[in-house]
Amino acid sequence: MKSKQPLLWMLLGFATLVVAFIYSTSRSLEVMSSFIGSPLSMSGDLSEEDDYTVDEADVAIVGLEGVIENGDDWVKRFQSLSKKDNLRALVIRIDSPGGAVAPSQEMYNAVVKVREKTPVYCSMGDLAASGGYYVAAACSKVFANPGTLTGSIGVIMSFMNLKGLYNWAKLEPLTLKAGKFKDIGSDSRAMTPDERDLMEKLLSAVHTQFKAAIAKGRPSLSKETIETYADGRVFTGEQAKELGFVDEIGGLAETLEMLQKDLGIKEELRVAYADEKHSRLSEWLEQASHLKNPNVVHDAILSKISTWAPQMSAQLRPGQPYLLPYHWFQGSGVSTR
Repeated sequence: MKSKQPLLWMLLGFATLVVAFIYSTSRSLEVMSSFIGSPLSMSGDLSEEDDYTVDEADVAIVGLEGVIENGDDWVKRFQSLSKKDNLRALVIRIDSPGGAVAPSQEMYNAVVKVREKTPVYCSMGDLAASGGYYVAAACSKVFANPGTLTGSIGVIMSFMNLKGLYNWAKLEPLTLKAGKFKDIGSDSRAMTPDERDLMEKLLSAVHTQFKAAIAKGRPSLSKETIETYADGRVFTGEQAKELGFVDEIGGLAETLEMLQKDLGIKEELRVAYADEKHSRLSEWLEQASHLKNPNVVHDAILSKISTWAPQMSAQLRPGQPYLLPYHWFQGSGVSTR
């Protein structure tokens, strides 16, 4: 009968590794939270002592985070806040690479209507690109951090031609259609010149809508500037400020300071987070941006982006136009930063 001692040693070694991993992970979270003096929580709400309620506040902060897929809930919450008599202004905190076209346009339109009666300021976090910038352009005043990534004013659509793979696998896809363009974008064949021309015109039309929205939201920008730089390129916050795509350099704190000054409020500005689930990670990133250790900031940003990429990969559909940077569209945001 063979000895069981080697197996027992293997099991003991594995258990030791698991315990060590759990301990090191918990210690890492403790170290990170020590930088900001509070526990790091991914989903915890702000405590009452940290914040005012919306009904008590002068200003409400509305978050716009992650990929824009459906704007219905966000628009309803935003419009509801605009009707509160006590609120003198709204701040949209954007950390988004963009997303679907129609929801971005619905959010933009909601902001344009609200700002007619109530000031709406935008505070860009790490990323406010493409559809994220679409919404920002509707705001009364836009703030960005020096290293914020924004811009990416363009439209993208993706198709896949798997004809070679089907041939290799000896598969013969069959499509029946009524209408010349009904199977446009089929993955079993190459796109015809007429189909490509049709889709490029569609994307051009959406791109024109994007540029028109920027011109309306930011009348200080000349048509020439918009045409020159609305080519899909990404700006830093500093570059966007120089070109006129944002108004001021600063984080959320600077946005609120300027808003308090513009509103003429001399006493303490009462601020409330209007999000149903306000994440402390956003607070941590805001404060981490002032740390001297670039590795801590970099790891924090990558951690946040990595939560978006899988969500994006699962939701994006071939043949649908998106307001997203190319590499984010591919679902590989972490590796391409």
